[in-house]
Amino acid sequence: MAQRPSSQSPILIVQHAPHEHAAALRRALDSQGIPSHVAQIWSGDTLPSPSEIGGLVSLGGPMGANDEIDHAWILDELRLMKKTYDLGLPIAGICLGGQMLARALGGKVAANEHPEIGWFEIHLNDAGKEDPLMCAAGPTPRFYQWHYDTFLPPPGATSLASSPICAHQAYRAGERAYGFQFHPEADSQLVDEWLQVEGTDEEILLARIAHHQACVQTPSEHLENARSGEEFSLRFVAAISQLFQKEAYSPVESDLLAKCEEMRERATQAILQFYGPHGEIAPIAGRIERVVDIPKGKFLFLRETSGLMWPVRLDHIHSLEKLKG
Repeated sequence: MAQRPSSQSPILIVQHAPHEHAAALRRALDSQGIPSHVAQIWSGDTLPSPSEIGGLVSLGGPMGANDEIDHAWILDELRLMKKTYDLGLPIAGICLGGQMLARALGGKVAANEHPEIGWFEIHLNDAGKEDPLMCAAGPTPRFYQWHYDTFLPPPGATSLASSPICAHQAYRAGERAYGFQFHPEADSQLVDEWLQVEGTDEEILLARIAHHQACVQTPSEHLENARSGEEFSLRFVAAISQLFQKEAYSPVESDLLAKCEEMRERATQAILQFYGPHGEIAPIAGRIERVVDIPKGKFLFLRETSGLMWPVRLDHIHSLEKLKG
């Protein structure tokens, strides 16, 4: 049976190219005291088992999410993403990483009609404005972009944001897995590093010739817009780092997510023993905190007026009534 790692396990950061590091996001994790480990998969680093990590950050890269013929490690990372997701661990996929996460969970990755290269506004939809992580960005934040492909979110995922050029800028799968098309980790320092990479000026020039110039900013615009754009980045990576906090889930939830089958049966038996067999369960008054899907079961977490929170299987609930007053 799969075991969820301890809350002290480091966050795995998968780096796909020398210049594509975690930048502001790594600093945000460090500032929160969240341990992390970088796997430079482009240089031959092997990926650990999901039982050895506390979460996953998958960064961007110049390759495509469907390029496993040229980059055999893509399939290894896709498998790790799926296993990490199945364990209920937090995941943040950025640009290429967001595309790979979509693919790992059943979504699609294809060429976007136009690239986005530079700083661009994204627009949160209603779900994004209500999402506890995404709402930290504000309704129309500006983020750094550098992509030609895009993702179609996986089945069951919630689309959170878009831009005029790209229909899907962010999505959430389950409770703790997020895919971003933009680069929340990008600050002015990282942008300057990317502009120094050999061949970048030529790439930008060719992209501006092939597409309308509104979607590809000049190198000078990259740097000028970084001064204001990085304010959104720094605020948002602080919110992302909280996704990886060990306190993100209560101990009861963490155990339940870690030991899916075992805890499912224990919780069910505890509820039945306390309240009696199904059909004779006394009413429980409280507030529904959240609903969580795990393998072979769906639970809602109900907090009673006493403060006790119960994991209750939905198929063991006879009826739900809204409290009056």
